[in-house]
Amino acid sequence: MNVLKDLRYGLSIAVALAVLNIGAASSCGQEESTVPPSAAPRDKPDMTSPPPSQEELFEKFTRTMTGARLTGSFTVVGRESGELTSEEYHIKSVRKTEMGDTWLFVARIKYGERDYSVPLPLDVKWAGDTPVITLTNVSFLGQGPFGARVVIHENKYAGTWSHGDHGGHLFGTIVPGAAEGVEVNKVENGKGEVDKKKNPDAGDESDK
Repeated sequence: MNVLKDLRYGLSIAVALAVLNIGAASSCGQEESTVPPSAAPRDKPDMTSPPPSQEELFEKFTRTMTGARLTGSFTVVGRESGELTSEEYHIKSVRKTEMGDTWLFVARIKYGERDYSVPLPLDVKWAGDTPVITLTNVSFLGQGPFGARVVIHENKYAGTWSHGDHGGHLFGTIVPGAAEGVEVNKVENGKGEVDKKKNPDAGDESDK
């Protein structure tokens, strides 16, 4: 008898909950029906346009970065208080290599009191149509290892960096064609070139 009593009690609770849910759904439907037409959701944007091809993405990235100046700041984890440290990168040229995701950046790098030019083979990964410059345990000019993940989007950059056992964040803006001493000659077929007459130190990238 106790079992039957418990079963009837459980069924009565289930029926009550079902009635409450039906009532709630009914009231929600009534409320939704009273929404004025002006508050109706807007039409969704047209998503039928085909995504850009890989060639188009490569060309856009090359045009954005060749001859560009990147100006911003970086932080050091654990030392966030005080003024931000400024950084500046002048990209002389960027071109896709034949080695997988690797691109060759020829850059003038300024941070703090340091200022030098260096060719940098860097991987560029893609998050959809967004390039992400990627470094993993890379050393150059006798320094390192460095690591970074830097997103490039709408003439801005942001990401994280590491050097040995410390690191932080970096962010800033990209000004195409504003790099000092760099005049872009042409960008064709995803390859960035600079005017070597006005950039004698750019060198022949094929020799790097």
